[in-house]
Amino acid sequence: MTNIPAIDQTKPIRLSVNMNNETADALREIAEHYGVSVTEAVRRAVSVAYFVEHETWEGNTVQIEDPKTGKVRELVMM
Repeated sequence: MTNIPAIDQTKPIRLSVNMNNETADALREIAEHYGVSVTEAVRRAVSVAYFVEHETWEGNTVQIEDPKTGKVRELVMM
């Protein structure tokens, strides 16, 4: 039996990802729009994705409503 040390939750995890130009541009645009770093934009994106996934795992739906038209669309993660 191998002893696996516990993960230190207080230590940041360094992550390197490859993405196409379209995704990188979208990420930079989001960061600029909110006045945050690209790293913070990634954190927020992961939090939103996790929220949507968790809600759908629980059998719930996530919807977006256009306040001008009242049109409602369901957000579906792939």
